[in-house]
Amino acid sequence: MDKRKVRTMYSISKALLEMMAENELDQISITDLVSKANVSRTAFYRYYTSKEDVIKVLSKNLSENQMKECPGELYLKDKYAYFNLLFAFFRKNKELFLAIKNAYSLNNYIISDLKLFDFKGMTKLSYSEAAAYGEMIMIILKWLSSGMEESDDEMAQICVSNVGQLKKIEM
Repeated sequence: MDKRKVRTMYSISKALLEMMAENELDQISITDLVSKANVSRTAFYRYYTSKEDVIKVLSKNLSENQMKECPGELYLKDKYAYFNLLFAFFRKNKELFLAIKNAYSLNNYIISDLKLFDFKGMTKLSYSEAAAYGEMIMIILKWLSSGMEESDDEMAQICVSNVGQLKKIEM
């Protein structure tokens, strides 16, 4: 990827996250965003269609990183290690998750972008396995929404003990 493109997209993303720490997304204008990012409106619209698009690109990148750092194959070998890595990943990216939560819907990210779930394969699941997926989604959402107070270890233990019917995680 072109260095200028990477630098511009990074500047815009960073500026948006900084602004979202103090304002709701709908209160941030493109004019203010490009000013803070020190880029032109033309540069913004070259790479993004809207502020929401910036969040979606950040979400996609986050999802790709999650798949690298928390490989689904690990779940089959060691559920505890998988969940521990997953919660550590969420904690490490807390600022970005909070921005997604406020702007893009954390529920949508968890269900569609996080790649924890292969909805094409859902028809092959038993009802017990489908319920286990739902349990995992709710555990993650509750933890993220309540401030991530429990340790990664505690959350991994909770998932291992409560998501018993989940046989594999599709990637």
